[in-house]
Amino acid sequence: MDIALHYFDEYIGDALIYASNVLPSSITDHLSRLSFPSTLPRDNVVRQSISIYLITYLGAVTLYFTFSTFSYYFIFDHRMKEHPRFLPSQVRQEILCSLAGFPLMDLLMVPFFLGDVRGYSKLYDTMAEGPWGSEGGWKPWAYVVVCTIVFLVFTDFCIYWIHRWLHIPVLYKRFHKPHHKWIVPTPFAAYAFHPVDGFLQGVPYHLACYIFPMHKLHWVGMFVLVNLWTVFTIPT
Repeated sequence: MDIALHYFDEYIGDALIYASNVLPSSITDHLSRLSFPSTLPRDNVVRQSISIYLITYLGAVTLYFTFSTFSYYFIFDHRMKEHPRFLPSQVRQEILCSLAGFPLMDLLMVPFFLGDVRGYSKLYDTMAEGPWGSEGGWKPWAYVVVCTIVFLVFTDFCIYWIHRWLHIPVLYKRFHKPHHKWIVPTPFAAYAFHPVDGFLQGVPYHLACYIFPMHKLHWVGMFVLVNLWTVFTIPT
């Protein structure tokens, strides 16, 4: 996330969002009365939180429409829409449900990304910084392979139990039931669930990098992979 945050600040944050000269004077005057600075340094936790939220939200929406649309038109079997349990205007409902959930879901994810940016996770930048990195050779790369397996086993195990807990009646009715509305889902249903449901099932992927040392690009690759898996494993 720190890489995305750097480019966001470089090309968007400094120029458009946090620079006081782009805000109407009425707004800057009001902020000054509240003792709120017109500009914030890049390492300010408030600025970082806002920027991370915007990056996460825009990224989620972009990935959702890009890959769900591709899967819907080129992979999904449209004969499934003839199924008697396929709802009227279902695709539209799936999209609206997803868009309604993204704002809160992404907000709940901000502390994990913020912790990474501020150095609390076990993500590392270079192979030399990782386990056995100082030794060089094959060991650091062997660790990446082992870490991939551990990451998948750990997250799958956690999500299995989270899913089981979400079927406890009180939790199911409040948070998980909306996800089961789509009896014959399309790729647009990949994120069509209650935001708390989506957050809980996403926690293991974020928690992993606070438990296991991982290269940043490795973690990003795995995170994108599981998101693509979510979209492309919709029944076709």
